[in-house]
Amino acid sequence: LNKRSCTLFKELIQNFFKEFMEAFFPDVSADLDYSRVRFLSQEQFTDFPGGEQKRVDILAETKVKGKDTVILIHV
Repeated sequence: LNKRSCTLFKELIQNFFKEFMEAFFPDVSADLDYSRVRFLSQEQFTDFPGGEQKRVDILAETKVKGKDTVILIHV
């Protein structure tokens, strides 16, 4: 994919996050709290345990079975 296509694809995933998760990760999707999804900026992701800042494609924060969780999607 070219850069423009990647950008559009990422926007589609963010706008249709629930549908994306249901289609590609149905087992995980059933446990997500979609009312609490918050997309984080790329700069907020830190590579653990090294602590290095990493660029990611899509980083979503939500709750899974009541626990805070971060979901990383690489496009």
